[in-house]
Amino acid sequence: SIINVISCLPVRDVKPPDVCAWADKWIDHFKPPLVLAVGKQAWQKVSGMGERAPGIMKMNGTLVHASGWSHPFGIVPCVHPAAVLRDMRLIHELDRAVGKFARLFEASLA
Repeated sequence: SIINVISCLPVRDVKPPDVCAWADKWIDHFKPPLVLAVGKQAWQKVSGMGERAPGIMKMNGTLVHASGWSHPFGIVPCVHPAAVLRDMRLIHELDRAVGKFARLFEASLA
């Protein structure tokens, strides 16, 4: 499962109390075994840590075990592609995170 920051985008740069409120219902309904959290907002929401979550660049491409949800699942935080467009040096970070997610997902199917 992929949760993209675009689905969590604050309206007009005003951050409502819960910019990814739909994610709670979506994750509880589908119970994904693995989530690629694309971008800072998605990472903060899915991690359950909010603004206390370690930075997206620090956690990019790592496997984090979710807590506080109705079922256990893994999270792979990922730098957002828009960040790569602003700084092409981040392409390797994007590749690393998506590659890690793909390997973990493939292994979960075996």
